[in-house]
Amino acid sequence: MADLKLDINDVVAVDKTQLKTANDLTVAITKMVKLFLGVDADYQRYNDAVGALENAKHELYRRRIGPHNDQARFDMRMKNTGDK
Repeated sequence: MADLKLDINDVVAVDKTQLKTANDLTVAITKMVKLFLGVDADYQRYNDAVGALENAKHELYRRRIGPHNDQARFDMRMKNTGDK
């Protein structure tokens, strides 16, 4: 399956300056999920949506949070051992 190449503005009409809080982000994500589900979603469609949200969470951790956390651990280890 080919990767979907859409900008967030192609999917949800959200001005990026509106995404200032976690709640704003939640609302934008919910709008995207509602578009995906449509009006007559069955159990499988809901399951797919929940799976996609879980995958997005793991992808965020893997790409952004994990490396940051690894660097912080490395820095702390270097500080504690005196290595440079």
